[in-house]
Amino acid sequence: MRVLHVITGLYTGGAEGQLMRLVGRRSVENERVVSLVGGGANAEALRDAGHDVVELDGVRGRPGVGLVLGVAREISSFRPDYVLSWLYHANLYALSALALIGRRPRQQLIWNIRGSAMRLENHGRSVRAASRLGAWLSARPAAIVVNSETGQRDHAAIGYRPRRWAVIHNGVDTDEFAPDVDDRARMRAALGLRPDELVVLFAGRADPQKDFSTFLAAIGMVPGVRVLCAGRGTEDLPDHPALIRLGQRLDMPSVYRAADLLVSSSAYGEGFANVVAEAMASGVPVVATDVGDIHAIVGQHGFVVPPCDPLALAAAIRTGLGLDQAARTTLAELARQRIRELFSFDRNVGAYRELYASLATAGTGKPLLTGLDHVG
Repeated sequence: MRVLHVITGLYTGGAEGQLMRLVGRRSVENERVVSLVGGGANAEALRDAGHDVVELDGVRGRPGVGLVLGVAREISSFRPDYVLSWLYHANLYALSALALIGRRPRQQLIWNIRGSAMRLENHGRSVRAASRLGAWLSARPAAIVVNSETGQRDHAAIGYRPRRWAVIHNGVDTDEFAPDVDDRARMRAALGLRPDELVVLFAGRADPQKDFSTFLAAIGMVPGVRVLCAGRGTEDLPDHPALIRLGQRLDMPSVYRAADLLVSSSAYGEGFANVVAEAMASGVPVVATDVGDIHAIVGQHGFVVPPCDPLALAAAIRTGLGLDQAARTTLAELARQRIRELFSFDRNVGAYRELYASLATAGTGKPLLTGLDHVG
Protein backbone atom coordinates (compact mmCIF):
# COMPACT_ATOMS: atom_id res chain seq x y z
CA MET A 1 0.00 0.00 0.00
CA ARG A 2 1.14 3.53 -0.79
CA VAL A 3 0.21 6.58 1.31
CA LEU A 4 1.04 10.19 0.48
CA HIS A 5 1.11 12.52 3.50
CA VAL A 6 0.46 16.23 2.94
CA ILE A 7 1.23 18.63 5.80
CA THR A 8 1.60 22.37 6.10
CA GLY A 9 5.16 22.24 7.44
CA LEU A 10 7.67 20.00 9.17
CA TYR A 11 8.69 22.16 12.09
CA THR A 12 8.20 20.85 15.62
CA GLY A 13 4.64 20.40 16.88
CA GLY A 14 2.13 17.79 17.94
CA ALA A 15 0.80 16.87 14.50
CA GLU A 16 4.28 16.96 13.00
CA GLY A 17 5.58 14.64 15.72
CA GLN A 18 2.78 12.15 15.14
CA LEU A 19 3.43 12.12 11.39
CA MET A 20 7.15 11.64 12.05
CA ARG A 21 6.54 8.60 14.21
CA LEU A 22 3.89 7.14 11.91
CA VAL A 23 6.23 7.31 8.93
CA GLY A 24 9.16 6.19 11.08
CA ARG A 25 7.28 3.03 11.98
CA ARG A 26 6.64 2.39 8.26
CA SER A 27 2.94 1.93 8.83
CA VAL A 28 2.54 0.91 5.17
CA GLU A 29 4.91 -0.41 2.52
CA ASN A 30 5.56 2.91 0.79
CA GLU A 31 5.06 6.49 2.02
CA ARG A 32 5.96 9.95 0.80
CA VAL A 33 5.69 13.19 2.79
CA VAL A 34 4.86 16.46 1.05
CA SER A 35 5.39 19.66 3.05
CA LEU A 36 3.74 22.79 1.71
CA VAL A 37 6.38 24.95 3.41
CA GLY A 38 10.08 24.20 3.16
CA GLY A 39 12.47 23.81 6.07
CA GLY A 40 12.05 22.47 9.56
CA ALA A 41 14.03 20.04 11.68
CA ASN A 42 11.60 17.21 11.01
CA ALA A 43 12.16 17.39 7.25
CA GLU A 44 15.88 16.89 7.74
CA ALA A 45 15.33 14.11 10.27
CA LEU A 46 13.00 12.21 7.93
CA ARG A 47 15.48 12.44 5.07
CA ASP A 48 18.36 11.37 7.29
CA ALA A 49 16.32 8.27 8.20
CA GLY A 50 15.86 7.43 4.52
CA HIS A 51 12.28 8.59 4.04
CA ASP A 52 10.86 10.21 0.92
CA VAL A 53 10.25 13.93 1.57
CA VAL A 54 9.22 16.65 -0.89
CA GLU A 55 9.23 20.30 0.17
CA LEU A 56 7.24 22.85 -1.80
CA ASP A 57 7.91 26.58 -1.75
CA GLY A 58 4.84 27.81 0.09
CA VAL A 59 4.76 30.68 2.57
CA ARG A 60 2.75 30.31 5.77
CA GLY A 61 -0.52 32.21 5.61
CA ARG A 62 -0.18 32.96 1.90
CA PRO A 63 -2.34 30.75 -0.35
CA GLY A 64 -1.16 29.92 -3.82
CA VAL A 65 -2.32 28.03 -6.89
CA GLY A 66 1.24 26.79 -7.28
CA LEU A 67 0.86 24.71 -4.14
CA VAL A 68 -2.22 22.97 -5.53
CA LEU A 69 -0.25 22.19 -8.68
CA GLY A 70 2.69 20.95 -6.62
CA VAL A 71 0.54 18.57 -4.55
CA ALA A 72 -1.24 17.40 -7.72
CA ARG A 73 2.11 16.67 -9.32
CA GLU A 74 3.20 14.54 -6.37
CA ILE A 75 -0.08 12.62 -6.35
CA SER A 76 0.26 11.91 -10.07
CA SER A 77 3.85 10.76 -9.79
CA PHE A 78 3.54 8.75 -6.57
CA ARG A 79 0.11 7.23 -7.35
CA PRO A 80 -0.90 6.60 -3.71
CA ASP A 81 -3.73 4.41 -2.54
CA TYR A 82 -4.57 7.09 0.02
CA VAL A 83 -3.73 10.73 0.57
CA LEU A 84 -3.56 11.51 4.31
CA SER A 85 -3.52 15.27 4.87
CA TRP A 86 -2.69 16.94 8.18
CA LEU A 87 -4.28 20.17 9.50
CA TYR A 88 -6.71 22.63 7.97
CA HIS A 89 -4.62 24.15 5.18
CA ALA A 90 -3.11 20.88 3.97
CA ASN A 91 -6.59 19.31 3.94
CA LEU A 92 -7.82 21.95 1.51
CA TYR A 93 -4.77 21.74 -0.74
CA ALA A 94 -5.01 17.94 -0.92
CA LEU A 95 -8.72 18.13 -1.75
CA SER A 96 -8.11 20.73 -4.48
CA ALA A 97 -5.20 18.75 -5.95
CA LEU A 98 -7.22 15.54 -6.21
CA ALA A 99 -10.10 17.41 -7.86
CA LEU A 100 -7.69 19.04 -10.31
CA ILE A 101 -6.39 15.71 -11.61
CA GLY A 102 -9.80 14.06 -11.67
CA ARG A 103 -9.41 11.73 -8.70
CA ARG A 104 -12.31 11.08 -6.33
CA PRO A 105 -11.57 12.42 -2.84
CA ARG A 106 -14.30 10.26 -1.32
CA GLN A 107 -12.30 7.20 -2.30
CA GLN A 108 -8.74 8.32 -1.60
CA LEU A 109 -8.59 11.32 0.74
CA ILE A 110 -8.38 11.20 4.55
CA TRP A 111 -8.34 14.46 6.46
CA ASN A 112 -6.54 14.69 9.79
CA ILE A 113 -7.74 17.49 12.08
CA ARG A 114 -6.41 18.10 15.57
CA GLY A 115 -7.36 19.99 18.68
CA SER A 116 -10.69 20.84 20.29
CA ALA A 117 -12.68 23.91 21.30
CA MET A 118 -10.50 26.09 19.08
CA ARG A 119 -10.79 29.81 19.79
CA LEU A 120 -10.38 30.90 16.21
CA GLU A 121 -10.32 34.57 17.22
CA ASN A 122 -6.80 33.91 18.55
CA HIS A 123 -5.63 32.72 15.14
CA GLY A 124 -4.95 34.60 11.92
CA ARG A 125 -7.45 35.08 9.12
CA SER A 126 -5.91 32.26 7.13
CA VAL A 127 -6.55 29.66 9.86
CA ARG A 128 -10.06 30.95 10.50
CA ALA A 129 -10.92 30.80 6.82
CA ALA A 130 -9.39 27.34 6.35
CA SER A 131 -11.32 25.95 9.31
CA ARG A 132 -14.65 27.32 8.08
CA LEU A 133 -14.08 26.25 4.49
CA GLY A 134 -13.09 22.82 5.79
CA ALA A 135 -16.44 22.52 7.57
CA TRP A 136 -18.28 23.38 4.35
CA LEU A 137 -16.28 20.78 2.36
CA SER A 138 -16.08 18.14 5.08
CA ALA A 139 -18.29 15.62 3.28
CA ARG A 140 -15.85 15.38 0.37
CA PRO A 141 -13.08 13.14 1.83
CA ALA A 142 -13.52 9.45 2.55
CA ALA A 143 -12.98 9.98 6.28
CA ILE A 144 -11.85 12.52 8.85
CA VAL A 145 -9.45 11.48 11.60
CA VAL A 146 -9.52 13.29 14.93
CA ASN A 147 -7.20 12.60 17.84
CA SER A 148 -9.82 13.00 20.56
CA GLU A 149 -13.48 12.40 21.29
CA THR A 150 -13.70 16.04 22.35
CA GLY A 151 -12.22 17.16 19.04
CA GLN A 152 -14.87 15.22 17.15
CA ARG A 153 -17.70 16.81 19.11
CA ASP A 154 -16.29 20.32 18.84
CA HIS A 155 -15.70 20.12 15.11
CA ALA A 156 -19.18 18.70 14.58
CA ALA A 157 -20.51 21.70 16.53
CA ILE A 158 -18.91 24.14 14.04
CA GLY A 159 -20.35 22.33 11.03
CA TYR A 160 -18.07 19.41 10.16
CA ARG A 161 -20.22 16.67 8.63
CA PRO A 162 -17.90 13.98 7.25
CA ARG A 163 -18.92 10.74 5.61
CA ARG A 164 -17.01 8.94 8.36
CA TRP A 165 -15.31 9.91 11.61
CA ALA A 166 -12.32 8.01 12.96
CA VAL A 167 -11.08 8.73 16.47
CA ILE A 168 -7.41 7.75 16.60
CA HIS A 169 -5.67 8.92 19.72
CA ASN A 170 -2.07 10.03 19.45
CA GLY A 171 0.55 7.40 20.18
CA VAL A 172 3.59 7.58 22.44
CA ASP A 173 6.86 5.76 21.78
CA THR A 174 7.30 4.21 25.22
CA ASP A 175 10.85 3.14 24.42
CA GLU A 176 11.89 6.71 23.62
CA PHE A 177 9.90 8.21 26.50
CA ALA A 178 10.94 6.07 29.47
CA PRO A 179 12.51 6.55 32.90
CA ASP A 180 16.32 6.68 33.04
CA VAL A 181 17.95 7.68 36.32
CA ASP A 182 21.40 8.17 34.80
CA ASP A 183 20.06 10.44 32.07
CA ARG A 184 18.04 12.34 34.68
CA ALA A 185 21.20 13.06 36.67
CA ARG A 186 23.12 14.06 33.55
CA MET A 187 20.45 16.46 32.32
CA ARG A 188 19.93 18.06 35.73
CA ALA A 189 23.66 18.67 36.01
CA ALA A 190 23.74 20.15 32.49
CA LEU A 191 20.93 22.53 33.44
CA GLY A 192 22.62 23.58 36.68
CA LEU A 193 20.03 21.89 38.91
CA ARG A 194 20.93 20.35 42.24
CA PRO A 195 19.90 16.71 42.75
CA ASP A 196 17.54 17.68 45.57
CA GLU A 197 15.83 20.64 43.87
CA LEU A 198 12.13 20.38 43.11
CA VAL A 199 11.69 20.91 39.37
CA VAL A 200 8.47 21.59 37.46
CA LEU A 201 8.34 21.34 33.67
CA PHE A 202 6.17 23.51 31.42
CA ALA A 203 6.40 21.92 27.95
CA GLY A 204 4.69 23.73 25.11
CA ARG A 205 4.99 26.63 22.71
CA ALA A 206 4.46 30.18 23.94
CA ASP A 207 0.83 30.59 22.86
CA PRO A 208 -2.39 31.91 24.50
CA GLN A 209 -3.80 28.37 24.28
CA LYS A 210 -1.19 27.14 26.79
CA ASP A 211 -2.21 29.85 29.33
CA PHE A 212 1.25 30.59 30.67
CA SER A 213 -0.13 33.47 32.76
CA THR A 214 -2.23 31.08 34.86
CA PHE A 215 0.73 28.74 35.16
CA LEU A 216 3.02 31.55 36.32
CA ALA A 217 0.42 32.77 38.83
CA ALA A 218 0.19 29.25 40.26
CA ILE A 219 3.98 28.90 40.46
CA GLY A 220 4.05 32.13 42.44
CA MET A 221 2.08 30.29 45.15
CA VAL A 222 4.54 27.39 45.28
CA PRO A 223 7.82 28.72 46.69
CA GLY A 224 11.12 26.96 46.33
CA VAL A 225 10.64 25.33 42.92
CA ARG A 226 12.58 25.68 39.70
CA VAL A 227 10.70 25.72 36.42
CA LEU A 228 11.93 24.39 33.10
CA CYS A 229 10.14 25.99 30.12
CA ALA A 230 10.66 24.05 26.90
CA GLY A 231 8.99 24.81 23.60
CA ARG A 232 8.99 27.18 20.67
CA GLY A 233 9.05 30.77 21.92
CA THR A 234 9.69 29.97 25.59
CA GLU A 235 13.13 31.53 25.32
CA ASP A 236 11.32 34.88 25.03
CA LEU A 237 9.06 34.47 28.07
CA PRO A 238 9.28 37.24 30.70
CA ASP A 239 12.11 37.10 33.20
CA HIS A 240 11.28 35.31 36.42
CA PRO A 241 13.71 34.05 39.07
CA ALA A 242 12.24 30.53 39.04
CA LEU A 243 12.37 30.04 35.26
CA ILE A 244 14.96 28.28 33.14
CA ARG A 245 13.90 29.19 29.58
CA LEU A 246 15.07 26.47 27.22
CA GLY A 247 13.30 27.35 23.98
CA GLN A 248 12.67 24.64 21.44
CA ARG A 249 14.42 21.37 22.30
CA LEU A 250 15.05 18.23 20.28
CA ASP A 251 16.00 16.20 23.37
CA MET A 252 12.63 16.22 25.12
CA PRO A 253 12.91 12.68 26.56
CA SER A 254 15.87 13.89 28.62
CA VAL A 255 14.10 17.13 29.56
CA TYR A 256 11.12 15.16 30.90
CA ARG A 257 13.41 12.98 33.01
CA ALA A 258 14.97 16.03 34.63
CA ALA A 259 11.61 17.10 36.07
CA ASP A 260 9.73 16.07 39.19
CA LEU A 261 6.35 17.19 37.84
CA LEU A 262 4.90 18.09 34.44
CA VAL A 263 2.27 20.84 34.44
CA SER A 264 -0.04 21.38 31.47
CA SER A 265 -2.04 24.58 32.04
CA SER A 266 -3.87 24.82 28.69
CA ALA A 267 -7.03 26.93 28.68
CA TYR A 268 -8.57 25.40 25.54
CA GLY A 269 -7.76 23.83 22.19
CA GLU A 270 -6.09 20.61 23.30
CA GLY A 271 -7.42 17.44 21.77
CA PHE A 272 -4.90 14.89 22.92
CA ALA A 273 -2.20 16.51 25.06
CA ASN A 274 1.02 14.87 23.86
CA VAL A 275 3.15 16.34 26.63
CA VAL A 276 0.97 14.78 29.31
CA ALA A 277 1.15 11.30 27.80
CA GLU A 278 4.91 11.62 27.14
CA ALA A 279 5.59 12.69 30.71
CA MET A 280 3.52 9.81 32.07
CA ALA A 281 5.45 7.37 29.87
CA SER A 282 8.67 8.93 31.21
CA GLY A 283 7.66 8.21 34.79
CA VAL A 284 6.97 11.86 35.62
CA PRO A 285 3.77 12.70 37.59
CA VAL A 286 1.45 15.18 35.87
CA VAL A 287 -0.87 18.04 36.73
CA ALA A 288 -3.16 19.00 33.85
CA THR A 289 -6.15 21.20 33.20
CA ASP A 290 -9.43 19.61 32.17
CA VAL A 291 -9.40 20.30 28.43
CA GLY A 292 -9.78 17.92 25.51
CA ASP A 293 -9.50 14.23 26.33
CA ILE A 294 -7.29 14.77 29.36
CA HIS A 295 -9.34 12.46 31.60
CA ALA A 296 -8.99 9.65 29.06
CA ILE A 297 -5.21 10.08 29.15
CA VAL A 298 -4.65 10.56 32.89
CA GLY A 299 -7.35 8.35 34.35
CA GLN A 300 -6.72 8.09 38.11
CA HIS A 301 -2.95 8.41 37.75
CA GLY A 302 -2.41 12.15 37.89
CA PHE A 303 -4.01 15.42 38.99
CA VAL A 304 -6.67 17.15 36.85
CA VAL A 305 -7.95 20.65 37.70
CA PRO A 306 -10.25 23.19 36.01
CA PRO A 307 -8.63 25.46 33.42
CA CYS A 308 -7.86 29.12 34.15
CA ASP A 309 -7.87 28.55 37.91
CA PRO A 310 -4.45 29.40 39.41
CA LEU A 311 -5.52 28.51 42.96
CA ALA A 312 -6.56 24.98 41.96
CA LEU A 313 -3.46 24.60 39.81
CA ALA A 314 -1.16 25.70 42.63
CA ALA A 315 -2.84 23.30 45.07
CA ALA A 316 -2.37 20.38 42.67
CA ILE A 317 1.29 21.33 42.08
CA ARG A 318 1.91 21.37 45.83
CA THR A 319 0.23 17.97 46.18
CA GLY A 320 2.24 16.48 43.32
CA LEU A 321 5.54 17.79 44.61
CA GLY A 322 4.68 16.74 48.16
CA LEU A 323 4.35 13.03 47.44
CA ASP A 324 6.72 10.83 49.42
CA GLN A 325 9.08 8.58 47.48
CA ALA A 326 6.91 5.46 47.75
CA ALA A 327 3.77 7.26 46.56
CA ARG A 328 5.70 8.96 43.73
CA THR A 329 7.14 5.64 42.55
CA THR A 330 3.73 3.93 42.59
CA LEU A 331 2.07 6.80 40.72
CA ALA A 332 4.85 6.89 38.12
CA GLU A 333 4.67 3.14 37.51
CA LEU A 334 0.87 3.12 37.15
CA ALA A 335 0.93 6.16 34.85
CA ARG A 336 3.54 4.59 32.59
CA GLN A 337 1.62 1.33 32.52
CA ARG A 338 -1.54 3.19 31.46
CA ILE A 339 0.23 4.83 28.53
CA ARG A 340 1.83 1.54 27.44
CA GLU A 341 -1.51 -0.25 27.50
CA LEU A 342 -3.75 2.41 25.97
CA PHE A 343 -1.67 4.88 23.99
CA SER A 344 1.39 3.09 22.67
CA PHE A 345 2.50 3.99 19.19
CA ASP A 346 2.04 0.40 18.05
CA ARG A 347 -1.65 0.82 18.91
CA ASN A 348 -1.76 4.10 16.98
CA VAL A 349 -0.13 2.58 13.88
CA GLY A 350 -2.53 -0.36 14.06
CA ALA A 351 -5.50 2.02 14.11
CA TYR A 352 -4.34 3.71 10.89
CA ARG A 353 -3.84 0.34 9.23
CA GLU A 354 -7.33 -0.69 10.26
CA LEU A 355 -8.72 2.54 8.80
CA TYR A 356 -7.00 1.97 5.46
CA ALA A 357 -8.25 -1.63 5.36
CA SER A 358 -11.77 -0.58 6.30
CA LEU A 359 -11.91 2.02 3.54
CA ALA A 360 -10.56 -0.48 1.03
CA THR A 361 -12.91 -3.35 1.84
CA ALA A 362 -16.09 -1.96 3.37
CA GLY A 363 -16.81 1.02 1.13
CA THR A 364 -17.39 4.50 2.48
CA GLY A 365 -20.99 4.17 3.58
CA LYS A 366 -20.56 2.48 6.95
CA PRO A 367 -19.66 4.58 9.99
CA LEU A 368 -16.50 3.94 11.94
CA LEU A 369 -16.39 3.73 15.73
CA THR A 370 -16.41 7.22 17.13
CA GLY A 371 -16.26 6.58 20.86
CA LEU A 372 -13.49 5.72 23.25
CA ASP A 373 -14.16 1.98 22.96
CA HIS A 374 -10.49 1.27 22.31
CA VAL A 375 -9.34 3.28 25.33
CA GLY A 376 -11.08 1.32 28.05
